[in-house]
Amino acid sequence: SINDASFTLFEGTNQIAGAVSYIDSVATFDPDANLVYSTVYKATVTTAVTDSAGNNLLSNYIWSFTTEPEPPYVNVTYPNGGENFVTDSTYAITWDYNISENVKIELYKNLVFVDEIAITTCTGYFAWTIPSASETGNDYTVKITSTSEDTVSDESDSPFTIVRSPFVTVTNPDSLGTSWEKGTVQNITWDYNIYEQVKIELFKGVTFVDEVALTSCTGSFDWNIPATVVNGTDYSIKITSESNSAITDVSDNNFEIFGVPVPVYLMTPADDDTLLTRLPSFEWSVSTDAADYQIIVDDSNIFDSPEIDEIVVSNTYTTISELPYGIYFWKVRASNGYGFNDYSAIRSFEILGPPDPPVLLNPADADTIETRTPTVEWNVVYGADLYYIIVDDSDLFDSPLINDSTANNNYPCGISLDDQKFYYWKVSAKNIAGIGAYSGTWSFYLNTTGIESEIIPSQTMLHQNYPNPFNPETTITYDIAEQSQVSINVLNYKGELVASLVNGRKNVGSYSEKWNCSDMKGQTVTSGMYFIVMMTDSYSKVVKALMVK
Repeated sequence: SINDASFTLFEGTNQIAGAVSYIDSVATFDPDANLVYSTVYKATVTTAVTDSAGNNLLSNYIWSFTTEPEPPYVNVTYPNGGENFVTDSTYAITWDYNISENVKIELYKNLVFVDEIAITTCTGYFAWTIPSASETGNDYTVKITSTSEDTVSDESDSPFTIVRSPFVTVTNPDSLGTSWEKGTVQNITWDYNIYEQVKIELFKGVTFVDEVALTSCTGSFDWNIPATVVNGTDYSIKITSESNSAITDVSDNNFEIFGVPVPVYLMTPADDDTLLTRLPSFEWSVSTDAADYQIIVDDSNIFDSPEIDEIVVSNTYTTISELPYGIYFWKVRASNGYGFNDYSAIRSFEILGPPDPPVLLNPADADTIETRTPTVEWNVVYGADLYYIIVDDSDLFDSPLINDSTANNNYPCGISLDDQKFYYWKVSAKNIAGIGAYSGTWSFYLNTTGIESEIIPSQTMLHQNYPNPFNPETTITYDIAEQSQVSINVLNYKGELVASLVNGRKNVGSYSEKWNCSDMKGQTVTSGMYFIVMMTDSYSKVVKALMVK
C-alpha cells in the first residue's frame, strides 16, 4: 500500500518529485532528478500504509540522510563540437568547474597532442588567439585539466574545425642578399589562400615606385624588370588582395636591383633643328645611375666616321672645333660599372651657313641675244629664300643698270637695254644665315641689228620639250601672248614637285628654258617619266618628258 502519496521526500520545505516502486517487500523512491551534493533530505512513510491484513501503520515513519560531497570536476562547454575557427582570430574557451586551482588548456588534433594553449586561473573563461601558422583541419579538440590532479579533466565532446584566415605571404624576393638585374625576367612568388586578383607593387625604401602587375592569385608572376628602374639595394615587393587591402604582405628583407644606367633622351638641339653656329652645344637627360656619357656626332646616320666621339661626365657638351656647314646626326649613351646602356634615339640638325654661290644658266656666257628685255636664269640654290641680281654694262658693277632681288631663280629684265653693247651680270643668294658670295660674272652681247621687229606670239602656248627622250638636259619653249604671271614646274609620277623652272611675270614674247635633270636640291633625278606643267593667269598645259639613262 506504499505509494507516491504515502512515501515522500523533502529538502527543507521543497518536496522532491519522484516515483515509488515495489520489489517484494522493498519499496523504492526514485527521484525525477539527481539529488544535490552535500544536502540533507527527509523521507516519510505515513500511517496510510497498511499491512497485508489491512492494519495501518501506527505512526508516521520518518528518517533523514545527507548526500555525499560533489567530486572535483571541469567540464568543457566551448568549443564542444562543430564550431569553425579562423587563424589570427580570438575565441572564448569556456568550461564549468568546481575547483579553485589553475588549469592547463591543451589542443589536440585527431586525438594527438598539438600544443599547450595556456596554464591559467580556473575562471571558466580563456581568450584564445589562434596562431596564423596553425594547420587547418576538422578534427581538433580542447582538453582542460587541473594542474593539481590529472584525473580532474575534460575534453571537447566532438571535434571542431580550424581554417586559415585569408592571407598572402611573399616568398621571393624575401631572402637577404637577393640581387636582380634590370632587363631580366625574375619570378615573384607568394603563399596564399585567397582566389581574387592581387596587386604587386615595387617599393624603394618606404617610397612607392611602380605597380608591377595586377594579376590572378596563382602564387607566381614572371617580372621583366624595366631598364628604367634606378639601381638600389633597398627594394621590396608588396602583394595585396585587390578586394581587401588588409590582406597584404611585404618582403621580409630588402633586395637589390642593378644594371646599366637608365637610357637618356636627347633635349637640345631639337630634332631637325637649324643652327646658325658652327660650335653647337648639346644637352640630354640625366641618367641617375650614370657615371659618364658617350656622345657621337656624324654627318652620316651610320656614324662610321664621327666628327665628335667624346666621353663626358655631365649631361652637356659644347663643340670645341668648328663643324663644317651641313646636316649632322647625334646620339648619346650612358655607362656605369655595369657597362653601357643602349644609345638614345638618333636626332639630326643642320648647321646653316650663307648659301652657295648660284650657278648661272641662261643666257650662256658671252652669248648674243636679240631681245632688249631678256630673262636671265640661274640654278636653284639649296636653302636660299632670296636672290640678288646685278646687271651692268661694266664688269666693275660700279653703276648697275639693274640691282634687284627676287625669290625666283630667274629674272625678267624689266628695262629696255641698249643695242650693240656687252652686259655683265652676277647673282648671290640669301638665307637666314646671311648672304652668300656672288656667282661668277657672265656676259652677253645685245644685238638686234637687222631684225625689223620681234615676233609677237598670237597665243600663249607650251611646246613639247626637245629632245624627248633626253639626257642630260632638255629644252622647254613657250610663248606668252600677253603679259602674265607664269610658272613652269616639273613633277614626278606621284605629282610631287621636282624642279621649279619659271616663277614670275613674263612680258609678251617667246622663251626657252633648259632643265638639266636636277631637283630642288641640285641632285640628279632618276630616269623615268616626268610632267612639265605650265600655268599662266589664263592658260595651263602639261607635256610628258622622258628622262633616260
